[in-house]
Amino acid sequence: PDVRAGFAAVYTILPSDEIQVDAAFDFSNTPKRTRPPLRVGMEWQVDGSLENLAWFGRAGETYADRAFEPVGLFSGTVDGQWTDYSRPQENGNKTGVRWAALTDNSGAGLLVVAEGKPLGIGARHYSQQTMRESSYSFQMQRSKNIFLDIDAAQSGVGGINSWGARPLDKYRLFGKTYRYAYRLKPLSGDPDKTLAALPRFEPSEVATLAVPDAPERPETKAPKSRKKEMEK
Repeated sequence: PDVRAGFAAVYTILPSDEIQVDAAFDFSNTPKRTRPPLRVGMEWQVDGSLENLAWFGRAGETYADRAFEPVGLFSGTVDGQWTDYSRPQENGNKTGVRWAALTDNSGAGLLVVAEGKPLGIGARHYSQQTMRESSYSFQMQRSKNIFLDIDAAQSGVGGINSWGARPLDKYRLFGKTYRYAYRLKPLSGDPDKTLAALPRFEPSEVATLAVPDAPERPETKAPKSRKKEMEK
């Protein structure tokens, strides 16, 4: 309730088995003390057999303020994208992604295609919640499924003074509204053939659906310690 934000998504299911996703986020009424968010997007779970990851975007692990890698076609395993930092945290993210494919050893799987702006993509066998609640990697229970993050935006990682500094403001998510769209499509074989056959994407009125209704916005108060800081 403290976030006081709105979210809406329109799913269009086509006879070709394609799902078109049009999503919007509205932070217009979010208190400043709870902003900005670290990421804006959606997390899906897919079958753990889709262990092979290919993507057309920036190479390696990149973020808004670490997007120096070249754009191209890259591939690897889901487990191979994991970076074992001293504490479990966000890792293995891909930026500038035009499309990504998760497939099994036969080449069958799921194709994710950006509609408009490129996506942020992350795939791992650990949920965001599991990483937040674990102090060390050995404490995490590996899921049989894959958690697939499909992001409209994600904050930079900061650390320009060695490690402790916050990201520069231009890499933080201060926007009041965000909108993005993508396609989910079953894949079997060459992604290029599937991409070439995609139908027209029909945008929706999802942005208006994401605006929170005024009567349903809960009253919020800053914690006492935080309130004192704001009054100084």
